[in-house]
Parts: sequence; structure tokens; C-alpha cells
Amino acid sequence: AGRNYDPVYLDLTTAIVLQGSTPPDVEVVEAHSCVYEARRFAHIVLKYHGRLVSFLVTDAATKATPQSLSQSQVIACSQFDGYQVSCFQTKRHAVFIVSDMPEGDNLRLARALAPSVFAHITRLESAT
Repeated sequence: AGRNYDPVYLDLTTAIVLQGSTPPDVEVVEAHSCVYEARRFAHIVLKYHGRLVSFLVTDAATKATPQSLSQSQVIACSQFDGYQVSCFQTKRHAVFIVSDMPEGDNLRLARALAPSVFAHITRLESAT
């Protein structure tokens, strides 16, 4: 998917699981690229505390402002049908973490994964 659609998809799984702040019980179940409502996503399915979590990266709908370009800006951005969504944005990409965990747990996981993913994506955005 990284070669065909978006270079930030390359080694995205590695950026999620090979970092010092990744919780030890995060396990990668599957990784693929998919299209939902005409948007392409990198979709990494994780298992955390026995629950499935979707980690999604797509092109940002709007360009981020310099003030919002920080992995510390991970927020709980929505809920729907019992699912919690945490998100953050890089210059050109939006990242979503979706699960049926309580909002605080979902947000903690998103904040733990954000530093290396943010670094991975921004490094590749700068190279292109």
C-alpha cells in the first residue's frame, strides 16, 4: 500500500510497535489498506487488553495549522455506536484510533502510540 498509495503507509506497523512508549500488551492482528466513503486508509488492527482497536491513517481533509502539529494534541474527537475515537493530525494526514474501550483508555492508548507515529509520518511528509 505504501508503494501504491502513500509512502507514509510504509513501515507504519513498525512505527506503532517498535517504540519505548508502546504498552507491552499491544499486538498487531492485521494491516491493510482500504477505502471507506471514497477515502483511502492505512488500517492496522491491534489487540489491546483483549479488545480490537483500529488504527487508521488517511489524507487530512484540511491542512493542519503549525500550532496543531504536535503529537501532544491527541484528543478524544468523537463517539458513535459505543465506539470511542481519538485523533491527531500531521501536516497532511489525519490519524484515528477507534475502539469500544472507555474513552480514557482509548485516549491513553492513542497518546502512547502517537509520538513514534507522528515522527514517522512527519519525516516522510518532509521527504516528499
